[in-house]
Amino acid sequence: MNQKIIKKLALESYAKGNLDSKKVDRIVKHLGRFDLKLYIKAIKNYENSKTVTVLLPNISDRVSLIKEIKKLFPDKKIIIKKDENLIAGIRIIDSDSVYDFNVQNMLENLVSHINQ
Repeated sequence: MNQKIIKKLALESYAKGNLDSKKVDRIVKHLGRFDLKLYIKAIKNYENSKTVTVLLPNISDRVSLIKEIKKLFPDKKIIIKKDENLIAGIRIIDSDSVYDFNVQNMLENLVSHINQ
């Protein structure tokens, strides 16, 4: 099967913005091993494009943060995770784009700028 058809099947697997298990079961029965791998990859890519992951050092005031991020990324699902490696900052992952705002990153950029 062609990759365009697999991607189209992956998009058709959704109903009202959510993955429909009945549609997925119906599609999976007709796919071979190689096509099934492509189908799963297409679904993961689509889910990744619909999701924004926010990494924080401390998850205390999530409600106001989610509201602010929803304004920046409308029509996307927001996932908040704890990342203890961040120092007083935030990391936002939107598909292939990573926005990193933390003290450690700023200090490293400042040092590299001074060394130049």
